[in-house]
Amino acid sequence: MSKVFQDRFDPEKFKGNPRVLIGHVDSEIIRATIKEAPEEIVERLYFIGSAYKLHFCSIIDIFGDIKLNETQCTNFILELDFVDSFVNDPLLKLVIEDMRTMAKECVALKGKVKFIISGN
Repeated sequence: MSKVFQDRFDPEKFKGNPRVLIGHVDSEIIRATIKEAPEEIVERLYFIGSAYKLHFCSIIDIFGDIKLNETQCTNFILELDFVDSFVNDPLLKLVIEDMRTMAKECVALKGKVKFIISGN
């Protein structure tokens, strides 16, 4: 790979960028579950989802909220697994893993919470 684009995979480049929150929500966001991801990295997942016509990945909104119930999370996990199977982006892989973990926990909690991706 050309070194010209190497900065796209440097976590330092995204340290000061706006964040998207990933976690669980009931009547409000459950702070103990929150993980943060750089907006630009989450946006990569959105564009891949749009390109491959993946329902849940393509409705990610870095400026708003997306809430998924346990059934939707099951399908979202399948989409994340699909993207993870071919993407070679270490920063995106970290975000996918965080989202997959949170979505699996949502499924395991059987409707007690929803999974949320909350943008700015």
